[in-house]
Amino acid sequence: MGETKGPSEALSISIVDDDDSFRRSIARLVGSLGFKVSEYESAQKFFGSKSAFSSDCLIIDLHMPELDGVSVR
Repeated sequence: MGETKGPSEALSISIVDDDDSFRRSIARLVGSLGFKVSEYESAQKFFGSKSAFSSDCLIIDLHMPELDGVSVR
């Protein structure tokens, strides 16, 4: 099974959305719940980051130019 995080370790969530205001709003909401948040304006930027290998959860827009959430598997 998966690794369990200790009580002092916040789960990391990456948010990928090309709409800046929506992405920032979701990031604030998720961060207010105690999660560690990383934001990316494109899937390419996300996959080029270290978060692509270390995020516990990915929230991604389904409709973006070039590479979208439907194409990411």
